[in-house]
Order: sequence, then structure tokens, then C-alpha cells
Amino acid sequence: MRTALIMASGSSSRFGRPKQLERFEGETLLARSIRLANESADCVFVVLGFECERIAGTIASIDAEIIVNSDWSKGLGSSVKTGLSHLIENHPAATSHLIMLADQPLISSEYFNTLCQTLEKNDVDCVATRYAKHGGVPACFSTAGARFVIERLDDGAGAKPAIAEFSPERRILCECTDPLIDIDTEADLARLRESNAS
Repeated sequence: MRTALIMASGSSSRFGRPKQLERFEGETLLARSIRLANESADCVFVVLGFECERIAGTIASIDAEIIVNSDWSKGLGSSVKTGLSHLIENHPAATSHLIMLADQPLISSEYFNTLCQTLEKNDVDCVATRYAKHGGVPACFSTAGARFVIERLDDGAGAKPAIAEFSPERRILCECTDPLIDIDTEADLARLRESNAS
């Protein structure tokens, strides 16, 4: 059983308003993430925090379970730990846990499937995305790997430091051929919309 955990708890301070609710190609960034996650996993979970009720209302009819992190303001690591702890406690049958962000709209479900399949076919605990100098999300973890992340991750940090602590024999880094574009500002979203229209 595969689970997918979408990180959508932040306040989008650089964007100025909840970017999860911004639209791209006819759907919000969050709804798009949930749709793609459902193409890759058996169960999809969304970690919410800032303006939780408002954002939850926009996905009420979508196939995803909401996990609320009341300590979202402590940082992304706090939400990652809250989400993974919920999955381990409530879904012990799950064998792989995909972590993804709500603001990377150009990553395909095919790539998410690649991460999960690589984990399932190899004796490792972490399959992460290769960036220039490190591994990061999206990433897929075994239950043992998820526990390792929970133990190592600081509340204010993303998953990168914890991913770096996996021993090389327990970790695989995958090359993503999809654009690894994060939507952090209005300018980022404007460029994305413009390039998509051309």
C-alpha cells in the first residue's frame, strides 16, 4: 500500500496569500497536487495549518484526507513529522510513503510512480529527488525510513537534512526530467502561466 503526503500547511509569506489556492490550468495548485497524488498512491493525505478551515473547504469534495498541524508556524519540518507520524500510527499496512509539495505543479504522476517503484524494488529506506548538491522532495520512504526522518528532522527544516543523513546504501537519488519549479512568489506563477501559454 502506498500513501502520499502533500505538504500544504505554510502561510505562503513570500506569495502574500495562500498559494495553494492559486489556479493553474483550470485547477488550484492544491487540487492539482491531490489529483496527481491519487494517480500514484492508494491513499492521499494533505497536511494543513495556516487558514486550515478555508483551504480545507476548497478540497472537501476531493479524494484526500486532511491532517491538521496546529504547530505549522514552527516550520515545514513540524508538518512533515506530523504527517508521517499520522501515517505510521493509523496506516500500518502502508509500505511506502511519498512526500510531495503543493507548489511544484510541473512534476508528473509518472515521476511520483518512479520514486515509489524504485523504493519497492530495492532494499532501501529512502528514494529522493536529486538536486544539484543534495537530495530532496518529492521523496518516498519506507516505514523505517519515515521513522528515521521523524527522529532526525528539526521543526524548522525541510526534509533535505534528514535525507542527507541516510547512509548511501539505504538511499537512492533519482533524476527528475520534469521541471523542478517551486511557486514561491507571484512572479514565479506569472512566469509559469506565461511559459505554459506560449
